[in-house]
Amino acid sequence: MTQGNINYQWALTFIHALVHAGVRHFVAAPGSRSTPLVLAALSHPQIALHMHVDERTAAFFALGAARATGEPAAVIATSGSAAAHFHPAAIEASMAGIPLLLLTADRPIEDQNKGTMQTIDQTKLFGDTARAFFAAPHIADTPHALRQASALAVRATVTSRHPLPGPVHINLPFAQPLEPDAPTLAAAADAIADAPWQPRVALPRQTPLSDDLQYAAHALDAQPQGWIVCGPNWDFAADSPSIDTLRSLATTLDYPVFTEVTSGLITPHDDADIYTGGLDFVSRVALANDAFAPTCILELGGSLTSGAYQRFVAAHPNICRIVLSPHQLRDPHDTAHALLLGDLAHAVDQLAKRCAPRRRTTPSWRDHMHKAVALWRRSTEAALRSPHFHEGHICRAVSQSLRPDIALCIGNSLALRDLDLFAHFTNAPHRVLHQRGASGIDGLISSAAGAHSALARPTIALIGDRSALHDVGGLAALPQSGPPLIIALIQNHGGRIFEQLPLAQSAVPQTWQRDAFVIPQGPAWAHLARAFSLPYLCAQSETELAQALAQRLEQPGAAIIEAIVTHPDSRPWRTSLYAQAAALTP
Repeated sequence: MTQGNINYQWALTFIHALVHAGVRHFVAAPGSRSTPLVLAALSHPQIALHMHVDERTAAFFALGAARATGEPAAVIATSGSAAAHFHPAAIEASMAGIPLLLLTADRPIEDQNKGTMQTIDQTKLFGDTARAFFAAPHIADTPHALRQASALAVRATVTSRHPLPGPVHINLPFAQPLEPDAPTLAAAADAIADAPWQPRVALPRQTPLSDDLQYAAHALDAQPQGWIVCGPNWDFAADSPSIDTLRSLATTLDYPVFTEVTSGLITPHDDADIYTGGLDFVSRVALANDAFAPTCILELGGSLTSGAYQRFVAAHPNICRIVLSPHQLRDPHDTAHALLLGDLAHAVDQLAKRCAPRRRTTPSWRDHMHKAVALWRRSTEAALRSPHFHEGHICRAVSQSLRPDIALCIGNSLALRDLDLFAHFTNAPHRVLHQRGASGIDGLISSAAGAHSALARPTIALIGDRSALHDVGGLAALPQSGPPLIIALIQNHGGRIFEQLPLAQSAVPQTWQRDAFVIPQGPAWAHLARAFSLPYLCAQSETELAQALAQRLEQPGAAIIEAIVTHPDSRPWRTSLYAQAAALTP
């Protein structure tokens, strides 16, 4: 048998084992050395392979698919520097706990370390970012070698999911020739049927211990003035608590609940007990006046995005703070009283049952909370009455356009924070997806495309103009057909979050701040959309944006809607909002 046939047979066995182990989404960038892997994926009847021109886009596309489904996705690269472009997506997968298989084709060992073209040392290329590194054994077509291929696929897939989900790197050296002959390629179905038997793998469900839950329940019972706050979660997971379970616990404790949009726990804007958004505003109130400060906080999910909340926690290290997280310890300030890992739905349900129903012995506390929330709602409504079309109007329009069948992808920086501040949800979206692992702005368009492909449902991605510019290559990943995918682009002419950071109040000259940090750029997005054969709509008012969203949600394929703010400097209305929060008294 030729080496090309051996490579193909081994790769087909390996790819089939990945499918058997639960990998459904495969993505690749073109290259020569990865030919056996790509041909194997194309040959498999259960795989729809997604091809993208560059590896960075491919990796974020795979990341988006894995994030949306909770299932491992695989991305394939050829040898050399190509695989290095996986690294940003691998970092996000590692920080967010997203299962991702990084398959890198390589030159055989005899070609290493002697100046062979397109050859680098790919051993542990991603370092500690990867949960594990696997090097493929000798590639052959013997029964033993094929069993090894199958076992390698299963081990790598399981490692990407347990005990700590994340990226796994598998390096696969193939010798030339790389292509099989026609009869071997035509016999793919027979090769799959003859593939080695693979074991069924059952992963355990991680739940906090009963004693730890009882400790947390006693701590909560002892503190009548508390908050429940819900940070980023990956809501594909079965361990996400439901709104009803969360409401039950809140009623038992008589605590208000503040959920970030990234938690996926979305309630209507007028909900009286569970507030989607508002945490940053109420934290500013509590920072300014201790009468509004809780003595206990129950944190669910990932680290909270709100800077004001983080400052509040840092300034109050003695608060009884109990942190529940699915699979990673999260305590940036080292002040938590208890850190519990495991199934959030189980933990919240158990706490609701174990905590004693609280009589309203401190009605003034709840009155204070209602007062703070009411001010948040009034002040944001006032900001939305501005004659200038600004980020708040964009976030309100996007949130009001959502339906239960629509997935929402959120960018980082101001887009996420403004959505928490201004969103007016009437319906909870099907999914809320984000990149709050490493919290970077890279790959957001590509990741949204991957999520949209995996979910096969309408999707809106709310992204800032700087983030979008950072992933222009991702426009090539957007579909021309299928369910609608809208890139809702907030055009406020640069990285306006820098105007909210201490830098803005520093001695750094305004021109330096503008030219080196905000960097106003005006790429012609209409021309970029045309270059990638994408429909383009422009909105310069909330009404125009709502109409554009409604129009594109009824049409197939991807489109760009550029929402252009009419007054990019948002500092005046933000300053007014924050001043109102700081001035509130009981």
